[in-house]
Amino acid sequence: MQKRQLQGALIGNSWLLHKQGKKIAALKIGLKACLLANNLIVWKNFLMLFLK
Repeated sequence: MQKRQLQGALIGNSWLLHKQGKKIAALKIGLKACLLANNLIVWKNFLMLFLK
């Protein structure tokens, strides 16, 4: 699996957890996606998770 695909899966999973009310778990997974590769869009997504 490519890093970009893995990042997409992690981001999707983080938003699903956020929707279920598990914000801390969502942030942890979102941070894993950010640390996987340096991608501005993923960091923006993490920021949105944090602020919502």
